[in-house]
Amino acid sequence: MKPYHPISCALHSQYELWIMHADNIVIDYRQADAEDCQVSGIGIDLMTRHGEEFIVVQATDDSSVTIRLDHIITAKSL
Repeated sequence: MKPYHPISCALHSQYELWIMHADNIVIDYRQADAEDCQVSGIGIDLMTRHGEEFIVVQATDDSSVTIRLDHIITAKSL
């Protein structure tokens, strides 16, 4: 896996706002195996593990998806 590259503070703040407001979001991201994926749902948490930051999304199918922030290609609120 590639080393983590921190995201901008402005982008991090945007994710925090979406979580605080329980906004519906759509995130396109690249998995560690280079496969592109998309998840729709509600952001429920931002967390840090081993110096890497992640967003946790409660997907519309009730699954929980954890995405490393520097793997996000696009993200938007609906």
